[in-house]
Amino acid sequence: MIGDPVIILVPPEVKSNMEGYQWLLSCHARMKDLHFRDIMYDFKAAKWFDANLFAVFGSILSEARTFNTVKFMDISFALRKTMLQSRFLKSPNSEDAPMRYKTSIEYTKTPASEDESFCRHIETNLLSRNELPKMSPLLIKRIKQALVEIFINAKAHGCAQYVFSDGQYYHQKQRLSFTIADIGTTIKENVSTFLGKPMTGEAAIEWAVQPNNTTRPRAAGVPGGLGLSLLRAFVAKNGGRMQIVSADGYWEQCESKVALGVFVGEFPGALVSFEFKLVDTVCYCLAEELKGQQ
Repeated sequence: MIGDPVIILVPPEVKSNMEGYQWLLSCHARMKDLHFRDIMYDFKAAKWFDANLFAVFGSILSEARTFNTVKFMDISFALRKTMLQSRFLKSPNSEDAPMRYKTSIEYTKTPASEDESFCRHIETNLLSRNELPKMSPLLIKRIKQALVEIFINAKAHGCAQYVFSDGQYYHQKQRLSFTIADIGTTIKENVSTFLGKPMTGEAAIEWAVQPNNTTRPRAAGVPGGLGLSLLRAFVAKNGGRMQIVSADGYWEQCESKVALGVFVGEFPGALVSFEFKLVDTVCYCLAEELKGQQ
């Protein structure tokens, strides 16, 4: 390796909020022009790292590892346990990592061509979890299709080679979080090109989440962009949260309220993060199912 090691300090908390995403973006900015260097992440101050954000962390580290060596140091016992449980961190005994509460949805790095593999993953490890609110079989099917659509968009729109995902059941908060991330073309680039005018990062995301808006060519008049609309509607009814980060734009829907933000630096792709409320006695179904019962 050339030169002294590059040391990046991990803050005490990395959470699914603007501050947490800003730190992850700063990591990418720090590493993107490095070649043939040892990059050391120092965790000595780190007390908490949202496990679903390993999807984002893994995506930027994967890019950095193309030309560099990335290592971790001074990880606390508790944080190391979380990393092992999610399979983000591997060791000779990682297959025997404790799964006491079975709270992890395994970290995955899936080739963008393997959408069927991703579909099986979310079906088995996410949508079959007993902690999720009760949903009709048809709604579960549509949510699965919506998540797979996000995966496919990473390849079709973002030209990504891999899609990263991770999730976590937070017992004390009674919330389940799941994040999908890719490194590729940003939403800002795609929407600006499609509309033929420059867009800000947050405005491009806001356009992309509207019903029927898509930069994908429409086949035989079939509308696109329906997956995000369904997920937005479910989050609003469930009292959950949905976040999208791409380029320098931040978009968040908390219950039914939408907030926008701008980052310093850019995320070189797109990430979509969901947080579902689990203390929910409602049994959800689609409006079309209710009409069929009338």
